[in-house]
Amino acid sequence: MKRVVAFDSLRFFAAIFIVLFHALGPLFPKTSTFPYFRLARLCVEIFFVLSGFLLAQTYQKMKDVPMLPIRKCTLYFFHRIKRLYPEYLFACILWLTVFYFSGVKYKLEPFFLNIFMSSAWGGIPKIGRAHV
Repeated sequence: MKRVVAFDSLRFFAAIFIVLFHALGPLFPKTSTFPYFRLARLCVEIFFVLSGFLLAQTYQKMKDVPMLPIRKCTLYFFHRIKRLYPEYLFACILWLTVFYFSGVKYKLEPFFLNIFMSSAWGGIPKIGRAHV
């Protein structure tokens, strides 16, 4: 299947809106009541629906590759993690830097659990606050 640029653009704008919503909330709590930020829920849904469609499309391309199914799944997830984790790590470090320079008191334990994507297992809240 051919890549649809409109889907990528819509996903990009939804992601930017969500990032701004989450970034401005802890730093400027009164902005979370700004009417346009109520659209963040819709942007999350748009982002997940489009991402699911595009991920299914990507996985579908692997259908014709002659490999064992477990090998295909392993390879697929390895490539996804290899592509996404550096950006995730950058975002975690950026958050820690923003919190540090904004004067917000923040413990390092949740930060390390977030780096290893295990904050839900540690019973410690994620970096930032969800306002939705």
